[in-house]
Amino acid sequence: MTRSRTGLVLGVLAIAAVVLALWPRHANQPDPARLPMPASMGPAVAQRGSPNAPTAGDRSPAAKGGRPSLNPSSLVNRGAPLPPPGQPLTQIYDQLKQQVAHGDARAACRLGFEINRCAQLPVLRSVPRMFQQASQRYAPGTPQYENARRVQQQAERNLQSAEGACAGFTVDDPSISWDYTLAAALAGNREAIFSALSFPPGLNASRPENTLEGWTQWRQYAPQLMEAGIALGDPRVFRIAARNYLAPSFGTRIVDADPARSLALLSALLPVTAPSYRPVIERDISAIGASQEQQEDARRIASSLPRLTNIPEGGVDWARGMAPDSNGKQCEEP
Repeated sequence: MTRSRTGLVLGVLAIAAVVLALWPRHANQPDPARLPMPASMGPAVAQRGSPNAPTAGDRSPAAKGGRPSLNPSSLVNRGAPLPPPGQPLTQIYDQLKQQVAHGDARAACRLGFEINRCAQLPVLRSVPRMFQQASQRYAPGTPQYENARRVQQQAERNLQSAEGACAGFTVDDPSISWDYTLAAALAGNREAIFSALSFPPGLNASRPENTLEGWTQWRQYAPQLMEAGIALGDPRVFRIAARNYLAPSFGTRIVDADPARSLALLSALLPVTAPSYRPVIERDISAIGASQEQQEDARRIASSLPRLTNIPEGGVDWARGMAPDSNGKQCEEP
C-alpha cells in the first residue's frame, strides 16, 4: 500500500471511525457555546458571498464549484429538525443548505459530515477488504482476529450506509466539508468540534499542499477547539488532548508539551473506561513516565477538569474507533 493510500485510509478510520447535556464550566475555560473568532476568521470563511444565495458555480446537489458562505458568529445549535439520517443527500442537500443559511450550526455540521463521507467513498470501499485480509493473519478466536473481524463488519455497515446516502451525489471539491465543519465547530457544536480536531474533514493529510488554506485554519483554531471540547467534557477530546500534550498532531505541535496535563486527562478517563479497554489507557498512562512532581501537578489539574459527559453504557471503549456508528445524527447533540 502506498504512503498516500495509507494516509487516506487512516483519514477515513479517524473520520468515520471504522478502525470521529452540557455540564457547568469553570470560569477559566472558554465558553464552548461561542468560541472567540479572531478577525482573520472573517476573510477565511465568511467573505464568500451572501448566506441567502448560492455562490457562482454552486450547482446543487452536486456540491460543484463555488464555496459556501458561512459566518460562525451567526450560527446557533438549534432550529428546525434536521432530515433523518440515511436519506439520500441529493434529496436533503438543499434543505440542509437552507437551514445553514438560517443560522443552524447543526445543519452545517451535518453537511460537513455528509459531503466528506461521499468524497471518501472510494476509500471506504477498500476498508472492509483490508481488514478481512488483516484478520487472516491471525488464528481464529484470538483477540487480534476477533478485533479485525469486528472492524471489518463495522466497515461493511458504514459502507452500506454511505452508498445509500451518496447515490447520485458527486463532490468536486471535498474541502467544502471543512468550511461547514469549522463554522459549526466555532459556533460550539460538540460533534463538529470533535470532527474538526480529530481528523479535519475535507483536508488532505497525504498532500497538505492541496488544501493549504484549510490546514492553515486548522493550525490556527485547533488549540481553542481542543479547549472547547474539554470544557464540554467530551471524553474523545480528553483522549486527543492527552496525545497532543505529548506529541505533534499532523506534524504540528498545537500546544506546548505538558506531561502533567496529559496524565491528568488520561487519569480522568480511567474511571469511565470499559474494563476491556482499561488496559489501553493504563498503558498510555505508564508510557508517560511522569515524575513525582508531574504526578502531583496532574492531580491538581485533574481536580479542576470538567465532568465527563455522554459516557456510553458500559463505559468508554474505542477499540473500533471513537465514532464507529456515526451517521450524522450526532450533529444534533448540544
